[in-house]
Amino acid sequence: MKTTRPTKRALVLTASLLFTAILPSRTAASDGATVIATVDLGANETAFALAVNSRTNKTYVTPGFELGCDSQFVSVIDDRTNTELAPIKVGLSPFGLAVHPKTNQIYVANAGGCTENEPSNTVSVIDGNTDLVVKTIALDGLGPAFVAINPKTNKIYVTLSGGCCIDGNTVAVIDGSTDSVHYIAVDLNPF
Repeated sequence: MKTTRPTKRALVLTASLLFTAILPSRTAASDGATVIATVDLGANETAFALAVNSRTNKTYVTPGFELGCDSQFVSVIDDRTNTELAPIKVGLSPFGLAVHPKTNQIYVANAGGCTENEPSNTVSVIDGNTDLVVKTIALDGLGPAFVAINPKTNKIYVTLSGGCCIDGNTVAVIDGSTDSVHYIAVDLNPF
């Protein structure tokens, strides 16, 4: 009989814990040597990307594309109790995400559907205190994938990898103060 081991997808290290996204639908918290808790994620069938909000002691988890492209939810874990909170509805196929440490906002790249007829091309912005989507920023490019934040300049960088059907070659730069967007051309399929 063949046995399979869980597949680890993403790691996030905080000052005291290591969070691991484990397929198919769990997230584990560890102090480095011991697994403290494993949290089953009911809202998402899979766990792909993680972002820890140290201000509110919550971890946000996106499902990626493991079981299709129709998810619209980000899972939320209370890091104090290691339990899942109410999921947050965002755009189609949430993929990468990041927490802005100064504004306490979570930026989620919504990659869109599995065909060119199902684009999302948006970034959802979640308030870290209320876990509500406070705005949606439209992007001129397909396949928003990953998010990185520079808190000093208040700039949010989103790779536009093109989605399922078209090769992308752009990084969107969002001004966190005005939500204006400009674009930087890069090589194909930035991740």
